Amino acid sequence: MESVCVSLISSRLGLERSNRLWKHIIEEVETYNVVLEGVLTPETTDKALDCELRVAIVGTGGTEHGVLELAKRSKHLILIAHRHYNSLPAAIEAVSALKNTSSFLGLKPLSSVKDIVEYIGRVVRVASAVSKLRRSRLGVAGGPSSWLVYSRVDSSVLAEKLGATLVEIPVEELIETYKRVEHVEDEGALLKSARRALVPPERVREALRLHEAVKQIISRYRLDAITIRCFDLISLIDVTACVSMALLNTQGFPAACEGDIPLLVSMALGEWVTGKPSFMGNVAFVEGEDLYIVHCTSALVGPFELHTHFESGRGVGVRVDYPVGEQVTVYRVDAELERLRVGVGILEPLEWSEHWCRTQVRIRGLKDPWRVVEDPIGNHYALILGNHAEDLKLAARLLGLKVEEF
Repeated sequence: MESVCVSLISSRLGLERSNRLWKHIIEEVETYNVVLEGVLTPETTDKALDCELRVAIVGTGGTEHGVLELAKRSKHLILIAHRHYNSLPAAIEAVSALKNTSSFLGLKPLSSVKDIVEYIGRVVRVASAVSKLRRSRLGVAGGPSSWLVYSRVDSSVLAEKLGATLVEIPVEELIETYKRVEHVEDEGALLKSARRALVPPERVREALRLHEAVKQIISRYRLDAITIRCFDLISLIDVTACVSMALLNTQGFPAACEGDIPLLVSMALGEWVTGKPSFMGNVAFVEGEDLYIVHCTSALVGPFELHTHFESGRGVGVRVDYPVGEQVTVYRVDAELERLRVGVGILEPLEWSEHWCRTQVRIRGLKDPWRVVEDPIGNHYALILGNHAEDLKLAARLLGLKVEEF
């Protein structure tokens, strides 16, 4: 999905008004990676291109048949209605005929040209992320951890359903690369930026040495994202990957723990759709309206401390304090690559516990937090600061995934 078609559908009576509106819109969107089809009427929709994704602005009333014709020429269609000239009534009538078709993705009423332009930009970004995922190379070093009895995806299924390529890398190769690393990033900068370090500098240096090895693996295999069977590293070389995962995600490179491929897909989709780093964590507990998610690594989106890794007491784990009061999007793609579960909540204060992984968040306001227990699709979820549910749902529909809110 390299580009998005953008057109405005108008009645012949409303052409003058529609042309003025179109002029204002193209002045702003012509820098986007879009195909500008211009102003069409129901009588001229035969000039429209066959598009994988079309955004059609309903300029006036009397355009219902034109919208239906554009739908036939679109694998996916998004409609935008504006405030005047019977735009929304015409759009609603057309959508009533389209709502059960696979091509129709949604109707967005928007008040101003600025809002329309910003929304088209969001659609373009989502389409670009979907395109990137479809051609991505996802690395898995060592395979899924043994306890991930559900969170596994066969490479052929990944290729068939999403178009991505799974690149399997022996964990021994990562270890050998680690042993050969000579130049290591100065641990002093990381220690200085940390609020507190409860591990000795030599442990931080080992973690950064592993990070350099991971970066070399990424370059060697031309990876777009990576997940590592990280617990093997603890037993084999007594080093944790938590710092490397934190630094990669902070820099916008999707990196998941434990060889969890469905979560790597989730993180990649989220980071590429939003342009923001994601956090992968365990569902630690559900209590009342609260969902607790924890892990020993996180993108460095707030003040952080360097601890040991929780389960092993070895290496370096990362505790990040997330901003209380902000919205957060929680989501996951299932292991069958058939559905996206997504919800939006608020980060609440919590008392940090030594009995959980180092980074800990408490989320309230999800519609149904208990769904993670009552209808489980794996123990890991991803989260991103801000409300990005609509963009993720659009990405899911473009990928052919069912969407469920929780």
